[in-house]
Order: sequence, then C-alpha cells, then structure tokens
Amino acid sequence: MRVHMIKLESRVIRLKLEKIRIDGFKNILDSEIKLDKITSLLSTNSYGKSNLLEAIDFGFYFLNTTPKNKKQMMKWKPGFPFNKERLMQNFSFEIQCIMEINNKTFDVIFGYSFAWEGLKRKGKIVSEFLKIKDPEESQKHTLFVSRDEENSFYKPSVSGRCDKEIKIDENELIINKLLAYDNLYYFEIIKTLNSINIYIDRHFDSTQSYEFPFISKNDDELSISENKDIPRVLFFLQKRYPKKYELIINTLKDIFPFIEDIKIKEIDLTEENFKTKMLSEDDLFKIAEKMYLLYAKHKNLITSIRFIEMSDGVRRVLLLLTYLILADINNYTLIAIEEPENSINPGLLKKYIIALDNFVDNTKVLITSHSPFLVNYINPSSLYLGVPNENGLAIFRKIKSSSVSKIYDAAEDLNVLIGEYLFDLLSGETDDQELLNKYLENE
Repeated sequence: MRVHMIKLESRVIRLKLEKIRIDGFKNILDSEIKLDKITSLLSTNSYGKSNLLEAIDFGFYFLNTTPKNKKQMMKWKPGFPFNKERLMQNFSFEIQCIMEINNKTFDVIFGYSFAWEGLKRKGKIVSEFLKIKDPEESQKHTLFVSRDEENSFYKPSVSGRCDKEIKIDENELIINKLLAYDNLYYFEIIKTLNSINIYIDRHFDSTQSYEFPFISKNDDELSISENKDIPRVLFFLQKRYPKKYELIINTLKDIFPFIEDIKIKEIDLTEENFKTKMLSEDDLFKIAEKMYLLYAKHKNLITSIRFIEMSDGVRRVLLLLTYLILADINNYTLIAIEEPENSINPGLLKKYIIALDNFVDNTKVLITSHSPFLVNYINPSSLYLGVPNENGLAIFRKIKSSSVSKIYDAAEDLNVLIGEYLFDLLSGETDDQELLNKYLENE
C-alpha cells in the first residue's frame, strides 16, 4: 500500500459514500444499502422506511458526537430493538466509502457496534474496525483499527501491524481519539471519517421554507438546516454561485413548463418600525436585516405571483433542488428525503426523476416511497424492497440485476406498469411473496 504518501497537509478532494449497513435499531433487521446516484426504499405503509432513515441519522451522529452524548444515546429507549425476535440486539453501523486524496483513491470501510443499556445490561461500545485498501497496491483491505470487548488496537506505522494497544473508554470510538494523533500517516482518512456530513429530512415540509424572516444567529446563508428560508438561499446562490442558481431555475422550469421566470425581491427590515420587534439577546433566532420574497411568472397569468401561493408540489421540487445544490456546496455525502413525490402530479414524475438523476453528482440521494407511480420511472436495480414478514421486522433487500428483465416481462404480461406489479407482490399472498423473494438479492 502507498497510504503512507498521505501527508497532514493533504486535502480530501472527494468522498463518495458507497454502502451503509444497519442492524439493531427499532425494527430494522441487518439491512445493507448499496448507494447509487439515486437509491429508493420501497415498501407498504408503516413498514420501517422511516426507521431506517432515522437509524442512518443516528449512526452518523453517534460516530461524530462526544463521549458524553454517546453514553446518553446508548440509553435512548425509542431506538431499542424491543421485537421479541431480536430483543436488545446490539446496534451495528458500517459504512464503505471511496476517498480521493491528492489524486489517489482509497477504499475505506469503517464500522462499530454497541450494546444498548437496559434489561440489566450496561451500554458500551463492543466492537470497532477500520479497513483501508489502495487498489493500485492490493485487492485486499488492510486492518488499521481493531476492537472487541477486551482489546483495542491501531496500526501505528507503514510497516507495522494493527497491534498497537490504545486505551479507550467504553463510550469512546478509537477513530475519535485518533484525531489527536496527527502524526499518523493515514491521519487524513481519520479526519475525513470524523467530518462526514449527511442531511436527512423525514418530513420534507415546504410550508416553513418560504418568506421566513427569522434566522439563526451566526447563520451561514448557504448552510444546510431544517426550515431554511429558500428565497434567501436563492438570493445568495445567485450572487455567489450563479451557474448553480441557473441550474436550479432551469430545472424547475423544465419540470413545470408553465413557469416562465423566477424573481427575488429584497426588502429592508432595518427601518425604525421594525426595531421594536427585535428579539432579546438571549434568543437563538434574530430578525434578518433583509427579507426575500420569491415571485414566479406563470405563462397563463398577466402578473407574477408570490411563490408561496404556488402548489405544494412545486414548492417541494424547488426545495429539493435547492437542498441538493447546498449539499454539493457544503460537501455533504448523502441527502435522504421521505416521499419526495408527495403533492406532485403523477404525470410529472418521469421528468422529476430524470431531472434529479442529471442533477446529482458527488452527493448520493436516498429516497423512500410507497408510490407505484414513482417506481415506474426508477431504475429497478437501484430499488430496495421492504420484504413482508410475520414477525414485524423491517428487512430491505435489493432487486438482482439479473431479475430486472424478468420483472419487466412479468409486468408486461399482466398489462401493468412495473410499479403496480411490484406493489401487488408486496401486498399479495404467500405465493406472491415467494415470487418476490426470487427477484431479490440474498434469497
């Protein structure tokens, strides 16, 4: 391996998240998601899609938070796997990503697990590992961090093995502690793992994202957070990243041809009559000095209308496109959204999916859906289906590449679209579920 060529001053050019594996959270059963540009989780209602997104959010937050917070998270009862088939199963989290550092590519796998605190058990981290592969040097991963309930080790040098003991607390990850070891030859990989950014929105509500005059103190206009003021974001995107702004607007106009133009109006809020409405110094929010109103020119209307008056579907599309651009600007490796097709006319879904596929680059997109219409326009090989079962566990499995043509043929024979066919299998009888299992990986 030539990982030793990584220096402290090296810069991570790109990080792509390739795989996430989750086990032991609520009703989630050992689900591994291999991420394409756009990956979709499909199931019937109340199956476990939301739980899986929450588990991913939980897993990344645990990775980066303080030991004190980790200790509290291991006691968080809403996340406990209380299912009698998997009672208090350890929480397990694993990711695989590709890092490009100084024009070199590394395949990195990191994972950990902890025991939930409850039912007379103590919460503690019980395993952790880090494996790195330089494809130019080897086809195998080399172990850099190794931990079980008794021992913790790391790889100290290029020629050494992963056998250097490190003292570690039960609520502390080794890769967090290695941030203090800035002389390690793979320090840039450690630093990158400790700074992975993701954004998960399990509600995706557009009602609070337009004409919002309150902002967080010390807020960066182009950061990612819930309830961003989209007109304000677009105003600053237009100034700082005009090409990205034009991409958003042109894509929106392509999906909704009745929109001819978008304009942003800036309003000064620093006049005397606004000063009496200022919040106290102790408040987390302040009134912005400027307010931004978004207007759309509709081809069938003689005057522009405020964007807040557009349909929820139009507002949601603009919201998602804007967040994808913000994710790219802020180096977020994953953005996950629940049911982005809500409030969108089924006839527009094909344009919507094509636009999203062309829109994303480094940031991976994970969406959940229970819409057969959306599935009609998604590559079946990027679909994960929630497999029906009688024990209440959520098991997500991927459609096999070799099954794609079979699924299309079966749907055509029944004179239905692929989305309707798959949903019929998901909600059907035992024979349907047996057929569904034959289409999926890890039968």
